[in-house]
Parts: sequence; C-alpha cells; structure tokens
Amino acid sequence: MNHLPPLMNALDKLIRSCGKNIIRDFNEIERLQSSVKNPSYFINKSLENLTKSIAENLPKIKPDLKVLKIDDESSEDCWIVSCVDSFINYSRGISEFMIMISHKEKQKVVNSILYNPLNDDTYYFSDGKGGFKNDFRLRVSEKKKLSDALISLSFNYKQTRNLIEFDIFSNLAVNTEINYRINNSIFYELSLLASGKIDGFILTDPNKSITDIFKFIIKEAGGMISNISYINTEILIISNKYVGKLIQEMIENKNENNK
Repeated sequence: MNHLPPLMNALDKLIRSCGKNIIRDFNEIERLQSSVKNPSYFINKSLENLTKSIAENLPKIKPDLKVLKIDDESSEDCWIVSCVDSFINYSRGISEFMIMISHKEKQKVVNSILYNPLNDDTYYFSDGKGGFKNDFRLRVSEKKKLSDALISLSFNYKQTRNLIEFDIFSNLAVNTEINYRINNSIFYELSLLASGKIDGFILTDPNKSITDIFKFIIKEAGGMISNISYINTEILIISNKYVGKLIQEMIENKNENNK
C-alpha cells in the first residue's frame, strides 16, 4: 500500500501471516461449541502459538526492540503486543476480537496495527499520517447529540466487574436513554469508533500502555480522549469531539450529586 511507511508494510505482512493459523483454529473452536469436549487446552495452545509466532518475527523487523505484552509497562522503545484482546470472544467462537501490535519510540506510540483475521480487516495508524482501514481513510463520526449516539461500554480490561462500573454504565444507559453496546474486545470497539460506526467508548481503570495506544489511535482518527475520576475509579472516555464532552459532563454531574 503506497500510503503506508515501510515499517507498517512489514507489520502488515507479519500480522497477516501469523493470523492464518488463528483462522484455522477459530473454525475448529466453532465446531467445539456444541461438543461435550472441553476446548480449553486447544484454545490456550492456539493463543500460545500465536504469541510465540509474533514474538519470534517482530525482531526481524527491528532487532533492537523488546517485545512486551499489553499488561507490561516500559518507557523504553519497544513493541507492545495484544495477541487476541478478547479471550472470551475467541474461546466461544465469536469473531469480534483483534490482534494488535504497537511500536513505541522515544516514549510515545508512533505506529499501531489492528487485525481481525476472520473478517480480514486491517487498521493502520502511523504518526502524523492518520488512520486507514485496508485502503480507506478513517475518521470518527460527526454525531453531536447523545440521543443519536451509540456508545460502547467495556468490561474487558478489568476481570472483575465491580459495582462502580455498573453504577456508571447504568446511569448512562438507563437514565439518559443512550443507545449502547457491550463488547469484550477493547480494540475491536476502538476500530469501530475510529471508523465512525460508534460515537464513544468508555473504559475503566486502563493501564498506561492501553491509555497511550488509545490516545495515539484516536488522535490519528480525528477524535478526542479524556480522563476523569469517579469514586476513585479512573474513567477513560474516547469519542468524537462532541459526544465525549457530553458524557464527561454527565459523569461529573453525577459525581457532584454523590458528594
């Protein structure tokens, strides 16, 4: 692709090559859903092989960089990898998940690639060059009213669902009649936001690596990101420039009422 820098083209070839086995394994997982066999060993082995394949091939692109997992944090130049960002979706034969690789340089993310092998959808983000899905430029939506918006809520990063999260989300979804969806794949939802298919995404207590990647990707897609605190919980709001401000005001008003 002519609009991609050489490093991104190399990542594209790598992630597609590594994703081929995931397609094969996913088809097997789908068949196992109606079987009495426990597919856990097969699923874990599939993800282990994917992790190994990515970790072995990334040094061929930049040998001097460490390969870190999404839960690791480092200020060094490195690769940040999320092999399959929703174990539950993958393990149940649900195709909404992403393989994600980001390149960090001089303490900031400068390249990210998201790949869904089942749909053969690839999302590219390169510093200062914007975001693309396959060959099409990505931009966030222009929805201005909460009544017209579709918001995504995610419980993926925190493995335990706590009452604070439910309080935040139920207030948004019920009291304001906002259209919403819940998915276990944070990068799948981020790809929808960058494509203008949803208008906002709310995540609680993300780590620094996730926050840095989200900030980079949404900036390249023309959106905004903000952090607010609610009952000692950090809330990350990723959105277009209109909806995010309205959501932030809503949560801040609820925060004031709880004092």
